[in-house]
Order: sequence, then structure tokens, then C-alpha cells
Amino acid sequence: MTLTNRCSQRPHIKAASDCLPRHPAIGYLFLVMRHHAHRQVEPFTKDIMPDITIKQIDELERYTGPFQKGQQFFFAGKSLGLSKLGMNAIRMPPHWEHYPEHDHAADNEEELYIPLEGSGTLHAEDQTYPIKRGVLIRVGAATKRKIIPGPEGMTLLVLSDKPESQ
Repeated sequence: MTLTNRCSQRPHIKAASDCLPRHPAIGYLFLVMRHHAHRQVEPFTKDIMPDITIKQIDELERYTGPFQKGQQFFFAGKSLGLSKLGMNAIRMPPHWEHYPEHDHAADNEEELYIPLEGSGTLHAEDQTYPIKRGVLIRVGAATKRKIIPGPEGMTLLVLSDKPESQ
């Protein structure tokens, strides 16, 4: 029941305060709202430019050096302006054998592999692990690893922490 209905049902009531709801908290809110009803609130407008960077993989800065052997290596983090997270993408042709066996023990940097396209195999410490879309693989800093793409090739997103930025 609204206040108007409640008051209209009592024609003998002369003062508006006589129509207040019976619960003190609701009565207080009614008075506050009535007191501020004449104020016009300026809408909050502030030009805010969101801190967002969007790029397609092919728009990212590419590696073009002596280790270029048929793959495409993209400096994703640098191209997107990341400062606390390392991120690269690598597009590898089918059965590409040139992915270097390596670890990151010296810089204590673990990696997260996120396959975007295709599939392959992770070789680490005499073990093999299938890599395919929908699977996330974390590899510790001291673990030696090598990746071999499958018959359709593979595009892999590689994330790493940057211990020096923490």
C-alpha cells in the first residue's frame, strides 16, 4: 500500500505527518526523500578512457632474427603493453622440430601454455603430454621442456610471470 493510498483512505487526517508509515525507519526515509525531492542531481559525467588494448595475433610485433626457422613468433605482451606478465604467441608449422629445449631456472620464471589452434606434444623430463585446445599446461621454472606441434601445426599462447616486476 502506498502512502497516497493510505492517506486517501483517511479523509479525516489533516497533516501529512499523520500519514507517515508506522515503522520509524520507513517514516524517516519518507521524510528524507520528501526533504530532498526538490533537489536536482547533476548526472555524473566524466570522460573516462578505458585502459584496454585489443589486437589480432597478426597485428602483434614479430620476431625476425637468426632463430627464425619457419615459425612465427609474436611479442604479444610487449605489443599489448603488459608490464607484469610475460606473454608471447608462436605459430608453428606441422611437426616443426626447432622449438628449443629449455628451462627458466636462471630467472625463476614458470610458464603457462594455452593452445589456440592445432595440437602437439610437450616433452618434459622424459615424459610426454598432449597439447590441444581447452587444455592449460603450467611448467615450473626448473623443468626442461620442448614442444613439437602435431600434423596440423599449432598456435600457442605462452604466459609467464615476471619475477623482477613483483
